[in-house]
Amino acid sequence: MSNLALWHVDNTKSELREVDTAKLDSELIQVNSLFSLVSSGTEKLVATGNVNKKLVDKMSVPYMQGSFSLPIKYGYSLVGKTQDNALVHVLHPHQQIAYVNKADVFPLPADIPAKRLSLLSNMETIVNAIWDSEHLLTLSNKDLPIAICGFGNIGALLACTLKQIALKNITIIETDEWRASKAAALGFKVSSPLIKNQQYTLIYHTTCTQEGIQWSLQSACFEGTIVELSWYASEAVELVLGEHFHYNRLRIISSQVSNIPGHKPDETYASRKKLAINFLRDPIYDSLFAEDIELKDAPDFFNHLRNQTLPKGLIWCIRYPNINP
Repeated sequence: MSNLALWHVDNTKSELREVDTAKLDSELIQVNSLFSLVSSGTEKLVATGNVNKKLVDKMSVPYMQGSFSLPIKYGYSLVGKTQDNALVHVLHPHQQIAYVNKADVFPLPADIPAKRLSLLSNMETIVNAIWDSEHLLTLSNKDLPIAICGFGNIGALLACTLKQIALKNITIIETDEWRASKAAALGFKVSSPLIKNQQYTLIYHTTCTQEGIQWSLQSACFEGTIVELSWYASEAVELVLGEHFHYNRLRIISSQVSNIPGHKPDETYASRKKLAINFLRDPIYDSLFAEDIELKDAPDFFNHLRNQTLPKGLIWCIRYPNINP
């Protein structure tokens, strides 16, 4: 059986390469891949060679090969089955068969579709964002005016998760017509950032744009909170702080998946994964997926990602030919 891995050869080309298994440690276990999630924003940076050298350590992932200077084998959310047919999640690049340390695999419930479980790494980002704002998300505050600025991968996952915990007053702020229509079809209120005098107690910003975070600063109410989920890498952002930020006593919280929030001392990476999996029991997340990317088509997909010529979609997954899930 072949074992192909996706490599970004240079900033214009990706290809599938056969994995050399001749020198593998005999203690490693085999995971036959079913699906691996494409985190399009981060992976576009990687595939175009635009990862800042100062961020190499922060963006490195387990089992990555090559370097951010390219070529590189990259990816970080893979679901597959072990040789004893157990469903597992592992942080690993896009590869048909992964060989990993036993300690690096996380067991998954068999009653949740494997494709949905490929969202697990990004869902941990969502759990962190909820923890970072949980002082506002109380049982007595279900009508809290909340905005999610941006309905991409993270914004859509967050919206569906907040809906699960019965928050009723969620507005999606989106400029892209297709994404706005998708959000509306899922039952969310949708608004444009061009509409003035919108005021929210809690805003989650996900667009990774200067315009998006500036809108958030202008649209938070007195003593409002902005949870920043965007990843800017080395991109500089200029903000106007004199008009609204100080006089309204706004708070910006950086929410990032690498660490458990300090105010959650009893939580661990394992407990966070378990909570994320529990959210993923809801089939609403299935409606967020674009059409599967077959492994053989993955190089072409990344060429379209580089060139911004992808068809409309929110979340992309590579599907592997190993096992019928």
